[in-house]
Amino acid sequence: MTSRIFLLLGAPFVCALPLHAGPSPEEVIFAGEAYAMQRTAQTADHIFEDLWGTTGDLFPFETVEGGVWRYRGWGAWPSGFYAGILWHYADTTGDPEWEDRARQFTTALSGWTTKAGDHDIGFNLITSFGRAFDITGMEADSAALVTGANTFSNEHWIPAVGSLWSFNFNNQRTPCLQDRPGPWAPSVRGKTSLSTPP
Repeated sequence: MTSRIFLLLGAPFVCALPLHAGPSPEEVIFAGEAYAMQRTAQTADHIFEDLWGTTGDLFPFETVEGGVWRYRGWGAWPSGFYAGILWHYADTTGDPEWEDRARQFTTALSGWTTKAGDHDIGFNLITSFGRAFDITGMEADSAALVTGANTFSNEHWIPAVGSLWSFNFNNQRTPCLQDRPGPWAPSVRGKTSLSTPP
């Protein structure tokens, strides 16, 4: 009986409460995005401080226990991602310091343009030189993408199949086929200088 009275007496108060107390879903998403941007910028800045004074030949590779970063040379498969993050912050903030950092680590990846036989050419060049071209419009960045696309297509073309192979697994050469040189960034769409695969 007491609980029924409480419910009846409490009902007007419950109905009087706003249906939605607190931030809207949009406000929550915006706060989450802002937090993620802040944390990623702090991490990118921390990595840059670790690598300060290097020639740009080391790139973040992985974290190990305790959040310690391990670094590898430019030829490691995720090397281009760090340059891409730096370009993202250069674009988002308009801060020339981020652009200088991004350019330093993008330039250090130029070996990817001619790294024949490696299927990781695309995402290393797109995230670095592709993003650089999208932001700065420098033709040298577009040329790096085209050179990389030529390197990949000339090395990976299979005439009998009319396709590109992505990687060599157990000497099969074709476990992962592509019908084009990959999504070579909006930067090179419409370019006619990609060579015809042999």
